[in-house]
Amino acid sequence: MKRHSQAESVAAALEAGRRGAIGGGQSVSMMPQIQPYQAGLGSSPGGDVSKNRRRDQWQQSAATGAAIWGVGWFLGYGIFWPLYLALNLLSSFTPFGGLVDFWWHRGAPVPDTYPDATELWIPDNQVARYTDSYVQTYVDAALVNAAHDGYAQLVASLLTNKELAYQQLLDAADESGHTALLYAVGRGFPKVTTVLLKAGADPDAPRSGKNGGGLTPLMQAAGAGHREVVSILLSANATLDARDDNGNTALMYAAYNGQLGALQELLQQGAMRDLVNTRGEGALSMATARRHQAIADALQRGARPVVEGRRAPAPLASKRSASRSGLEREGKAATKGQEESPKNDNSGAASLLSSWLPKAAEKGSENSGSKGANAGSSPTAALGVAAAGAESKVKQLEAEVAELKRAQEASDLKAQKRIVELLEQSTDKQRLLDASDKEKRELKQKADEIATKLRLKENQGQDDEDRSARLSKEAHDARMEAEQQRSRADTAEREKERQVAEARRLQDDADRRRKEVEDQTSQADRLRA
Repeated sequence: MKRHSQAESVAAALEAGRRGAIGGGQSVSMMPQIQPYQAGLGSSPGGDVSKNRRRDQWQQSAATGAAIWGVGWFLGYGIFWPLYLALNLLSSFTPFGGLVDFWWHRGAPVPDTYPDATELWIPDNQVARYTDSYVQTYVDAALVNAAHDGYAQLVASLLTNKELAYQQLLDAADESGHTALLYAVGRGFPKVTTVLLKAGADPDAPRSGKNGGGLTPLMQAAGAGHREVVSILLSANATLDARDDNGNTALMYAAYNGQLGALQELLQQGAMRDLVNTRGEGALSMATARRHQAIADALQRGARPVVEGRRAPAPLASKRSASRSGLEREGKAATKGQEESPKNDNSGAASLLSSWLPKAAEKGSENSGSKGANAGSSPTAALGVAAAGAESKVKQLEAEVAELKRAQEASDLKAQKRIVELLEQSTDKQRLLDASDKEKRELKQKADEIATKLRLKENQGQDDEDRSARLSKEAHDARMEAEQQRSRADTAEREKERQVAEARRLQDDADRRRKEVEDQTSQADRLRA
């Protein structure tokens, strides 16, 4: 069926009306309603234009977003930086921020956090009293609490007292899954850590319990940034590249939390920087995502960071860290190299042997040619000479490996002795410092007592002055009252004298009048007579 456009329909209607008017004599009473023509395809051209406009707007928005993302990625904010920004905004301005943050950072190498603290020193005469107090208060948890509080002397006392038997609880954990060593390394107590390790604590004992996560003491110390504790743990043969339940290593803990000192210590000891966790993140990506530029620079360097005053790592450390598990230490690797057969010897000996064999065979051939008919130029004789030389070279290399091992052990022993000496010196200095602090406190107490006495005397003197002034005022008032009484007495005396004089005058007047009356009476009597 043929479809007509709107313009064709209108033209056909006009033509039909005109033919009807001519042939039938009828006129068209009204014109048909003609709609204005709109160009376009389909039944709704305006809708298509709107769709095209929206598509263009979406393309422009996508291009702008891609440009912004590219700029952020180029500036080093990571591939998922918009997602990080959105999660940070959710964490900061929504009530569900804690849940979002917990979900996003699950499996991240985050150690336990503790407030800043320093190790404490107890006077030697009070160690026994502190020991009894901790045993009675905490019972089996006394060792864990002593390590948590930083009392190295108290920890040593608990472990050396065989009757208390805390040696059997050396690697025991409390309700939260923490051992005494985990608390010591987490709070940064090198003395307590040394005492526990010397007593036989396991340097790789992880945090136990439901939320343990496989956190080892080395991971805790590295994540908290306690470089000295990291060095002590590595000296005690702690596993350098051990992983937690999420595949994180101690190096990742240091990189994620921005602990440059601990990271340098781990790199010096041969930590593998290319490992990744179960989320596919490595130490470098963690440092870059969290903007720890110094950490990222240290990880990107070709050579290991060297810190002045620190010894270089042993030659066998790179081989130990190159193994998949990374659980063997230098001494174990050297011992294994001695016990294996020559063909299974270390790679250095194999390379030297492979480079030396052709030379030895050639030299053996030349020597055999000059010795006569018995030796001749037989290749069997040359190989025999080469094999004998190779065997002697292997023995020589084994002797060198043994010598290196002895040198390493001597160096480790010397380092341990030095650590013990430094700890003893530190203990002596701490004892002197505590003694000076005690003396200072005593002097301050005496000064406070003297100042208190002086204030009491000043107050007493002020009270005496006030009392004297009060008594002086009372004496003055008494004198004034006495003078007033004396004045009133004088006035009364004068008034009495006046009254006596007046009475005498009145008496004289009365006597004179009585005499006059008597005289008049006598005259009257004489007149009557």
